[in-house]
Amino acid sequence: MSLVKAANERGWTHFQNIVVDSIEETLPHAAEKDFDVFVQDVTMRVALVAILDVDVSVKELDSEDIRIVSKLISTLWSLSKQAEPIPADLLPRLNYHLRRLIPDEKLYPNPLDFLIPVWETMWRVVAPSVAYAQNSSYASNLFSKLHSSPTIDQFRHFDGTQPSVEWFMMEVMRLHPPSQRISRASPIYPFPAFLPLNLNKLSLKLFGQLFRRECADIGSVLKCKRIWGADAAAFEPLRFHSGRVTREQEGIKSLPFGCGRLKCVAAGWAPMAAGILSAAILQRIQAGSGFRLVEGKCIGGREGWSGWLICTQL
Repeated sequence: MSLVKAANERGWTHFQNIVVDSIEETLPHAAEKDFDVFVQDVTMRVALVAILDVDVSVKELDSEDIRIVSKLISTLWSLSKQAEPIPADLLPRLNYHLRRLIPDEKLYPNPLDFLIPVWETMWRVVAPSVAYAQNSSYASNLFSKLHSSPTIDQFRHFDGTQPSVEWFMMEVMRLHPPSQRISRASPIYPFPAFLPLNLNKLSLKLFGQLFRRECADIGSVLKCKRIWGADAAAFEPLRFHSGRVTREQEGIKSLPFGCGRLKCVAAGWAPMAAGILSAAILQRIQAGSGFRLVEGKCIGGREGWSGWLICTQL
């Protein structure tokens, strides 16, 4: 919570400045760069400097360390879904390069635990946001206004016709939640509350704390036609207009961040941050900027971005 609070206190203009610097450092020096790699690199720099507050500037971060860390996190995730054992050298290699980026062992004893929730969530929201905005007739103006005025009021502004950036980001997260399933481990107390408390204490001493793992398939809920209507699979940010959104939809729209006491502490901060990141990228690849986005066949997730490229314009 303290990291998010500190980022909030530094303000959105400070955050945006780091975003802009990160984009400039990441733009391809050659003719082209894979779009997902580009977004991963930008968000990694932003996560390190703007959120984890490492004591270096964006330009001082080692690009090779960033490339290796991003690639190894994705590789380890893919391998974790397979039956074969994960090569023993991958995690130590990841930790070596990550420690070079985050050297403070006292503040970040296990830096991977701090980086993944910030970086993994952020880049997987920003990439589809830019992809949808690129295909939208109104999004360029929408995000341009946020880039010019990075305030919460502008983020939430609805002009009566086009959706707010907030609704745009919510719709991206509805169709592309960073985690399709969220699991939590809850403590189990085997004896009912009306029995003496010392029975549960005895169980704890004999067997240790018992846990029950619960899993929520939020990806299915956020695309359920019964809840969202026949157009549940369509990208339609205006569905969050107060005159259209139902009570049930309103109650579950923030599911990508979990719910209850285990809800992500950045739930109120992250959508705005992702909006500013998306706006800055869109501003830098607009017509006449020297760069452009080449679209692939479909919008990906953690994987599936084949054909999407950031290219230089001649």
